[in-house]
Amino acid sequence: MKSIKIVGIGSGSIQELTLKAYKTIEDASIVIAFDRVAQLLSEINKNIINVKLSNLVDEIEKLKDEEIVIVLSGDINFYSATNYIQRNLNNEYQIELIPGLSSYQILCAKMNISYEKMQFISLHGLQQEIKIAVAIKEKTFFLLDAKHNVNWVLEELKDIKGLNFYIGENLGMDEERLSRGSYADLKDKEYSVLAVMIIVNENVIDYNRTLYDEDFLRAKVPMTKQEIRWLSLSLLDLKEDDIVYDIGAGSGSISIAMGYKLTKGCVYALEKKEDAFNLIKDNISHLNAYNVYPYHCSALEMINELEVPTKVFIGGSGNDIKDIIKNLLQRNNKIEFVVTCITLETQAQVLSVFKELDFEYDVYSINSARSHKVAQYNMMYANNPITIIKGGQASV
Repeated sequence: MKSIKIVGIGSGSIQELTLKAYKTIEDASIVIAFDRVAQLLSEINKNIINVKLSNLVDEIEKLKDEEIVIVLSGDINFYSATNYIQRNLNNEYQIELIPGLSSYQILCAKMNISYEKMQFISLHGLQQEIKIAVAIKEKTFFLLDAKHNVNWVLEELKDIKGLNFYIGENLGMDEERLSRGSYADLKDKEYSVLAVMIIVNENVIDYNRTLYDEDFLRAKVPMTKQEIRWLSLSLLDLKEDDIVYDIGAGSGSISIAMGYKLTKGCVYALEKKEDAFNLIKDNISHLNAYNVYPYHCSALEMINELEVPTKVFIGGSGNDIKDIIKNLLQRNNKIEFVVTCITLETQAQVLSVFKELDFEYDVYSINSARSHKVAQYNMMYANNPITIIKGGQASV
């Protein structure tokens, strides 16, 4: 069976190649590489074919050699062209991986930072919420691309206090440049596209903690009580990358509690009352809910302008609930809805809509009470009973 050796050269410096990688490239009868890497290797081996990833498979199939060496920059096991090669050629070739030094290893060494407990995020062609990811971890490594570059990351994270940035540009090359500092120190500089970044967070936030009513700033705006909040979140069954709407967000307590569960997703908090909207913003800042985005609007004004949701919580919608749900289902018919009802009229309205839309649903009537100290005794005081209704279109 023919074989392919995929060799990683890390940052791209010949001096930082492992001995095995160097010998493999030197002894190969045919070396395949891309653009910049092909130029770097010319002093090791003259038999280099410079290809594009899009025609890599076609070029390999033209060759009659029993053993082919493909050289890749970066970490060959981390968002690399290795995956593409394996998917397309695994059945025809025996594939061996020969890793080199990774850019995170090189940058950590140059900056004297351990990568124990570090999380690794690639932004190559990807879009994700990075604020939460950074806020909850002490150390984060970013593999950047032309769009999601150093300046983009700096701007995305400028509101998070206590961050120190470590930047490596053109690692291992003559143009190598190392930078470190705060957002204010680094924001006005220009950076190479060939850059990687480490962020050290001095003020890690615990997003796994339970949020109690006293954690939130209060005003005259009604707030969903903590017992109902906890149950509602459980019924939403949130995944880390869910996109969630909180309609009639009130104080923002549900929005923020949901945001704490979403390390890769986000929450859009829609509230039409100005005093409530202002309180949501205050609570977002107070509790560092970086992936909760508030909008001062009625839901029908905005739901077709935002990202398509996967989950929707409705705490208040006036008489628009039927139109809201119908509009949302046109965008994603697999949305799961959780609605809280404090009045019998709201409960009847929601059930009527769910039945009309042929939803599968469950209804929960919640009666809760909390203890309060009265002299030397503990008395139980009842909260208002709440109905929680969960539903969505039946799975086909």
